[in-house]
Amino acid sequence: KSGTSCSVKKYNVSLEESIVIQPKSVSYAHVSVMEGDQWVFNQVHEIRRHPEFRNNAIFVPERQKKKIHETEKLHMSLRNRLEIAHKLEKGTVVGQIVVQMPLAATAAIVPEAVQGK
Repeated sequence: KSGTSCSVKKYNVSLEESIVIQPKSVSYAHVSVMEGDQWVFNQVHEIRRHPEFRNNAIFVPERQKKKIHETEKLHMSLRNRLEIAHKLEKGTVVGQIVVQMPLAATAAIVPEAVQGK
């Protein structure tokens, strides 16, 4: 990776409500994209496990591709690995969306990001 052709923007995905995931089952949690903007809305993106969400009881399936809408509900799958019910609180950051942006687009928003070359 040269890192010169694009920039990366990361968005946190958090729970919109507290949920209890039953033992050994999947929940389709209502989530939202924090500080979403034109780079994430009205497009299909992959939601992955947030690197700081270290709850080993919860499995976040890979390759959850979703169309992200500013006004429509967004859901993602979370699976409880344990034999007991597990509660996650509203506001918990469980996922992340990583968007690759062309440098030209980044420069239009943040000119100082490409100055000094």
